[in-house]
Amino acid sequence: MSDGLDEILTEVWGLPPGRTLADLSPAWPSPTQLALAKATVRRAVWLGLRLPRVTWRFVTADGEPGWAAGETDPRRGVPVTIYMRVDVLPEQWEKVLYHECKHASDVGLMLDRRYTTREFEARAINFADYAMATRP
Repeated sequence: MSDGLDEILTEVWGLPPGRTLADLSPAWPSPTQLALAKATVRRAVWLGLRLPRVTWRFVTADGEPGWAAGETDPRRGVPVTIYMRVDVLPEQWEKVLYHECKHASDVGLMLDRRYTTREFEARAINFADYAMATRP
Protein backbone atom coordinates (compact mmCIF):
# COMPACT_ATOMS: atom_id res chain seq x y z
CA MET A 1 0.00 0.00 0.00
CA SER A 2 1.07 3.55 -0.48
CA ASP A 3 0.96 6.81 1.43
CA GLY A 4 2.05 5.39 4.78
CA LEU A 5 -0.76 2.88 5.26
CA ASP A 6 1.76 0.08 5.87
CA GLU A 7 3.18 2.05 8.78
CA ILE A 8 -0.30 2.65 10.21
CA LEU A 9 -1.20 -1.04 10.01
CA THR A 10 2.10 -2.12 11.50
CA GLU A 11 2.07 0.42 14.32
CA VAL A 12 -1.60 0.21 15.30
CA TRP A 13 -2.58 -3.37 14.50
CA GLY A 14 0.76 -5.15 14.59
CA LEU A 15 0.29 -6.50 11.08
CA PRO A 16 3.40 -7.00 8.98
CA PRO A 17 3.80 -4.54 6.09
CA GLY A 18 1.88 -5.56 3.01
CA ARG A 19 -0.86 -7.47 4.87
CA THR A 20 -4.15 -5.66 4.51
CA LEU A 21 -7.81 -6.58 4.46
CA ALA A 22 -7.57 -6.33 0.66
CA ASP A 23 -5.73 -9.67 0.85
CA LEU A 24 -8.75 -11.43 2.34
CA SER A 25 -11.52 -13.31 0.52
CA PRO A 26 -14.51 -11.29 -0.68
CA ALA A 27 -17.72 -11.93 1.23
CA TRP A 28 -21.32 -10.77 1.23
CA PRO A 29 -22.66 -8.88 4.22
CA SER A 30 -25.90 -10.17 5.68
CA PRO A 31 -29.04 -8.12 4.97
CA THR A 32 -28.86 -6.92 8.58
CA GLN A 33 -25.23 -5.83 8.21
CA LEU A 34 -25.96 -4.07 4.92
CA ALA A 35 -28.93 -2.18 6.38
CA LEU A 36 -26.84 -1.19 9.40
CA ALA A 37 -24.00 0.00 7.15
CA LYS A 38 -26.36 2.25 5.20
CA ALA A 39 -27.94 3.66 8.36
CA THR A 40 -24.54 4.21 9.96
CA VAL A 41 -23.20 6.12 6.96
CA ARG A 42 -26.32 8.32 6.89
CA ARG A 43 -25.95 9.05 10.60
CA ALA A 44 -22.20 9.72 10.31
CA VAL A 45 -22.99 12.38 7.71
CA TRP A 46 -25.77 13.75 9.93
CA LEU A 47 -23.19 13.99 12.75
CA GLY A 48 -21.04 16.18 10.52
CA LEU A 49 -18.66 13.94 8.60
CA ARG A 50 -17.93 14.97 5.04
CA LEU A 51 -17.39 11.70 3.25
CA PRO A 52 -15.60 11.50 -0.07
CA ARG A 53 -16.66 8.96 -2.68
CA VAL A 54 -16.30 5.58 -1.02
CA THR A 55 -16.03 2.09 -2.47
CA TRP A 56 -17.07 -0.58 0.01
CA ARG A 57 -15.42 -4.00 0.01
CA PHE A 58 -16.67 -6.74 2.32
CA VAL A 59 -14.27 -9.52 3.23
CA THR A 60 -13.86 -12.46 5.60
CA ALA A 61 -10.80 -13.63 7.52
CA ASP A 62 -12.25 -17.16 7.71
CA GLY A 63 -11.30 -17.44 11.38
CA GLU A 64 -7.67 -16.43 10.89
CA PRO A 65 -6.61 -14.34 13.92
CA GLY A 66 -4.81 -11.03 13.85
CA TRP A 67 -6.91 -9.10 11.36
CA ALA A 68 -8.51 -5.70 11.96
CA ALA A 69 -12.30 -5.53 11.76
CA GLY A 70 -12.18 -2.69 9.24
CA GLU A 71 -9.66 -0.74 7.24
CA THR A 72 -9.65 2.40 5.11
CA ASP A 73 -7.37 2.62 2.07
CA PRO A 74 -6.61 6.29 1.45
CA ARG A 75 -5.47 7.16 -2.04
CA ARG A 76 -5.47 10.53 -3.73
CA GLY A 77 -7.65 11.01 -6.79
CA VAL A 78 -9.71 7.81 -6.52
CA PRO A 79 -12.61 6.80 -4.30
CA VAL A 80 -11.56 5.85 -0.79
CA THR A 81 -11.93 2.11 -0.25
CA ILE A 82 -13.32 0.90 3.05
CA TYR A 83 -12.85 -2.78 3.82
CA MET A 84 -15.19 -4.32 6.37
CA ARG A 85 -14.97 -7.85 7.69
CA VAL A 86 -18.34 -9.61 7.76
CA ASP A 87 -17.10 -12.14 10.29
CA VAL A 88 -16.71 -9.79 13.26
CA LEU A 89 -19.01 -9.82 16.25
CA PRO A 90 -22.33 -8.13 15.51
CA GLU A 91 -21.89 -5.69 18.39
CA GLN A 92 -18.60 -4.49 16.82
CA TRP A 93 -20.02 -3.92 13.34
CA GLU A 94 -21.62 -0.50 13.91
CA LYS A 95 -18.72 0.93 15.92
CA VAL A 96 -16.19 -0.20 13.30
CA LEU A 97 -18.34 1.40 10.58
CA TYR A 98 -18.26 4.75 12.40
CA HIS A 99 -14.51 4.39 12.93
CA GLU A 100 -13.83 3.75 9.25
CA CYS A 101 -16.20 6.54 8.16
CA LYS A 102 -14.12 8.95 10.26
CA HIS A 103 -10.95 7.72 8.56
CA ALA A 104 -12.60 8.23 5.17
CA SER A 105 -13.64 11.73 6.21
CA ASP A 106 -10.05 12.46 7.26
CA VAL A 107 -8.44 11.05 4.11
CA GLY A 108 -7.19 14.42 2.86
CA LEU A 109 -5.62 15.14 6.24
CA MET A 110 -4.08 11.66 6.26
CA LEU A 111 -2.48 12.08 2.87
CA ASP A 112 -1.20 15.53 3.80
CA ARG A 113 0.19 14.07 7.05
CA ARG A 114 -1.58 16.71 9.15
CA TYR A 115 -1.64 14.44 12.22
CA THR A 116 0.37 11.52 13.52
CA THR A 117 -0.84 7.95 13.08
CA ARG A 118 -1.84 7.85 16.72
CA GLU A 119 -3.79 11.11 16.37
CA PHE A 120 -5.71 9.74 13.38
CA GLU A 121 -6.57 6.62 15.32
CA ALA A 122 -7.62 8.70 18.32
CA ARG A 123 -9.86 10.84 16.09
CA ALA A 124 -11.55 7.74 14.68
CA ILE A 125 -11.90 6.09 18.09
CA ASN A 126 -13.33 9.26 19.63
CA PHE A 127 -15.83 9.75 16.82
CA ALA A 128 -16.98 6.12 16.97
CA ASP A 129 -17.34 6.33 20.76
CA TYR A 130 -19.33 9.56 20.47
CA ALA A 131 -21.56 8.18 17.71
CA MET A 132 -22.28 5.04 19.71
CA ALA A 133 -22.95 6.95 22.97
CA THR A 134 -25.41 9.36 21.32
CA ARG A 135 -27.43 6.85 19.31
CA PRO A 136 -31.16 7.52 19.39
